[in-house]
Amino acid sequence: MRFVDHIMDDQVVEDLTIKIILPEGAKNIKTELPYPAKREDDSLHFTYLDTVGRPVITFTKKNLVEQHIDDFVVSYTFNRLLLLQEPLLIVGAFFILFFTVIIIVRLDFSIAHDKVQEARMRVQGVIEQVQSHQAKRQGCYEAYQAAVTKYKSTKDHSSLVATRKSIESSHKEATNTINQLLVKLREDAVEAADKGGIFLIPKKKFLTEVIQAEQLKASRLKKKAPKRSCALLSIQDSFQIQTVSDYIKTRMSVVQQLNQIDATLKDKISHSIQLAEKLVQGKINREQYMDQDGKNQKVIEENVTKIEKLANSL
Repeated sequence: MRFVDHIMDDQVVEDLTIKIILPEGAKNIKTELPYPAKREDDSLHFTYLDTVGRPVITFTKKNLVEQHIDDFVVSYTFNRLLLLQEPLLIVGAFFILFFTVIIIVRLDFSIAHDKVQEARMRVQGVIEQVQSHQAKRQGCYEAYQAAVTKYKSTKDHSSLVATRKSIESSHKEATNTINQLLVKLREDAVEAADKGGIFLIPKKKFLTEVIQAEQLKASRLKKKAPKRSCALLSIQDSFQIQTVSDYIKTRMSVVQQLNQIDATLKDKISHSIQLAEKLVQGKINREQYMDQDGKNQKVIEENVTKIEKLANSL
């Protein structure tokens, strides 16, 4: 290798800097120059796939002419196994990349759904709608009673007919909606039977114990009394274990009972309206009306109480 090469005739190089980049891992570097030159501090050069860097030797010399064109020798030792370093780095990088892709593909980052809790929330949403529409039907019962009371005082039959028609329309709409929700519950019960799962439903005794414990805790904070040991209830004592399917079927049965009692209650209210019409029209006297309507009102109150209990049990 020439220290300075021929560029043109009668050339003069005022300031020359030459850098020789050696392979990565080169050691015991020695140089033989045809004439003296200043050797600068060695440095490192980094390029792709380098780990420790490639050694760089630098020479500087001034005022060179054409007669300085001559060869110099650089010798060093190099381990041939280092020739495999870059290929192995490439292979290792691709191996890590493919292995990482395999791991990521096999991982499941999707948000897991609690099917049991999801089914319960869906059923609870339907039950809340049933309770809402049942409240509308109870409002219709009260509207019927108010219409009968008003009719007995005003004796305006046309007003009674118009009011009754409006109330029956609202009652029919609420009943149809509840029937549709009952069909939806039936579909959820079939789906829940396939998925399985259980619910832990708090028992009344457990809820009572929890309330008493909270009250006891509050009283201790006020009186600063020493703590006392409290007995813990087992899961069987605290909760009722029920499958999702049975849980839904139980609610379906309650809704069906609501519809049955509602039909009976509507008949009794219709009978109450008929008795009021007979009283106003003079077909029965007041004593007969009071006797028959009293029995009828008792049945109405009993059915209303049953409906309220069933609606709360949902």
